[in-house]
Amino acid sequence: MDKIDNIYFINLERRPDRLEEISNELRKMEIPKEKVIRVAGLDHKFGLLGCVKSHIGAIRHFISTGKDRCLILEDDFQFTESKEKTNEVLNKIFTSNTKIDCLMLATVGNGIYISPTIEKDVLQKIYWAPTTSGYIITKEYAPRLLHNFNEGATKLEKWINAFGEIESSFSLDVYWVHEQLYSSFYLTVPKLGKQSNSPSDIKQLLNTSIQLIPKD
Repeated sequence: MDKIDNIYFINLERRPDRLEEISNELRKMEIPKEKVIRVAGLDHKFGLLGCVKSHIGAIRHFISTGKDRCLILEDDFQFTESKEKTNEVLNKIFTSNTKIDCLMLATVGNGIYISPTIEKDVLQKIYWAPTTSGYIITKEYAPRLLHNFNEGATKLEKWINAFGEIESSFSLDVYWVHEQLYSSFYLTVPKLGKQSNSPSDIKQLLNTSIQLIPKD
């Protein structure tokens, strides 16, 4: 984790169980506390909108720091490899010559990847893969991903205002497929994490509003 400057995790105030879980995961990786930033959340009727706004806040803060690289985690993220293996894989990736805009540590379901793996068997190129549970972005790419998330959030909010319900095609982990097609998205090999089995608030009530940056 030496080459990652900031680590953000998204957590609702009313989910202290998730706070404990993700804190344990970070301790397991022996990540210095000064690198870790918690994105606080508040309850809201439409969970998908709250989720994307939370990620937007984290990216905005990252851009404001001027740092090179950050990891964004949702609080149900679990590392599936040891600290040693995780660092080994990430070090190989970040010392390679591969241009990486976004590095996903986990994904669920079926995705579309290039096979075989490249760069010492630690990377797969992504063309379609859901899940925003854990991903690393660079300062060069962050503004573009921020634009994608803002665009999806605007469309989602308009849909909610018009129909009083959500439209999942505008959720961040679906809408960012537009970026995966044209930007340099990769998945670690092996996957370094997964989502835990704890109950999700996204399908119930969620609005994770970051408290790090004033709203526009």
